[in-house]
Amino acid sequence: VFSSSEFHPMAAVTDTVPVLTCGGLGKRYLVPGWRMGWILIKDAKGLLGKVCDGLRSISQQILGPCSLIQGALPTIMQETPQEFFDSTIRQFEQAASFCFQQFSKNKALSPVMPSGAMYMMVGINLPMLKGIEDDVRFTELLLSEESVHCLPGQVCL
Repeated sequence: VFSSSEFHPMAAVTDTVPVLTCGGLGKRYLVPGWRMGWILIKDAKGLLGKVCDGLRSISQQILGPCSLIQGALPTIMQETPQEFFDSTIRQFEQAASFCFQQFSKNKALSPVMPSGAMYMMVGINLPMLKGIEDDVRFTELLLSEESVHCLPGQVCL
């Protein structure tokens, strides 16, 4: 998370509710496409028996990463210096701050400063944008005119 926030792992918050934590090399180590990930399960009461069985079954059926990546994983995880992560967070925080400042200059946009995400949520004040009836149209125009792609909010509804 960014310097202005504190990380609290969900698994530390409860012992009564099962918690599944997903991770992977793509974002943490900045190697998208490597297809190496994991799920950590905290299930103190054993409520996820069938879910765990299903996850185990799926993990044995899906094609995983190549053996080169599998072989490199221990070295990557054990020998990557903390400075790599600290530097990465600083760069993302600077980029997020820059984007937030720039978006905030436009009265039709309401950015939400992330606390550690690699994306930013931005509200759109549609009445201020002539000829744009919804967020999907806004996204289409942004892509065609500026070559910037974003995910319109209504696809998440």
